[in-house]
Amino acid sequence: MLTLPVVGLIRNTFPGAEITFFLRSYTRELVAEYPGVSGVILADRNGRVRPFDDLLLDVRQGGFDAAVHVFPRPAQAWLSYRAKIPVRVGTAFRWYSWLYNRWVWDHRKTGDLHEAVYNIRLLRKLGVSVPDSVRPSLPVPAAYRQAALNTARRLGILENDRVVALHPGSGGSARDWDPSQFSQLSRELSAKGFRPVITGAQEERQLVEQVVAGSNGSAVAAAGAFSLMELAAFLQSCSVVVSNSTGPMHIAAAVGTPLVGLFPPIAAASARRWGPLGDRTMTFTPDAAKCPLCKGGDCQSNVCMRQITVTEVLGAVETLTSR
Repeated sequence: MLTLPVVGLIRNTFPGAEITFFLRSYTRELVAEYPGVSGVILADRNGRVRPFDDLLLDVRQGGFDAAVHVFPRPAQAWLSYRAKIPVRVGTAFRWYSWLYNRWVWDHRKTGDLHEAVYNIRLLRKLGVSVPDSVRPSLPVPAAYRQAALNTARRLGILENDRVVALHPGSGGSARDWDPSQFSQLSRELSAKGFRPVITGAQEERQLVEQVVAGSNGSAVAAAGAFSLMELAAFLQSCSVVVSNSTGPMHIAAAVGTPLVGLFPPIAAASARRWGPLGDRTMTFTPDAAKCPLCKGGDCQSNVCMRQITVTEVLGAVETLTSR
């Protein structure tokens, strides 16, 4: 999601460019119909990473003039090197950075800039003019909106419900708010006339059901109910989204839905680096110094996140809906 802004910026400088994304199959939907994207190369097949020689053949056949490594990994750097792509842009601070030939001297772990800004700054090495800030957007085709509507109806969600989507997982990418707090928030939202819907991937079904079980019947479970673009369509129809720091949070922001983001007190995972980009967003970050476990040191668990209260988050939801 935070890479998509590179498409428009590249096209501003190179209108005739063909832009191909190298990605995992489960994210393909997000870019397959994105304006300006020419194609994709899938890193996996049937849930397994494709053989290196198989990938190398695809990349060589693509005849690429440049590779921009927004998510640097050794295997991908080696792939673009072996494919003899003439311009290979990447970070300068990794042991395999010699595989690139145009380097960007950014330390992302310090979290001084937003991740989306770090991504577009790589384009300077291609001669692309880059702004100081950027905001992802995600057009949602009508077919996905209809599919999401049909799924919502099957879940018992009505079109006139004031839906608040709660996303309690993060796929391990961040520290998470406690499931019991999501359950309590669900009860509070229901009492105020909202319809809480708990979203998550299929593998997060147990977490989603745990939150629903603690909601005293106030919440709807929607684990694995939507594909990514269907989720985008569903979140676009919601009044507000409350989420840990994870991909669906950025999807919600990109489709323009008011959003409350919950972030850990870690520089590399902070709201400053990973926060939602949009006008109607609010974020919360606990104070690590007040955590009884971390005591201001390195974050060691989700304990810090419990400092963010249900009352605070509920107030944020009400503020965003009142606007």
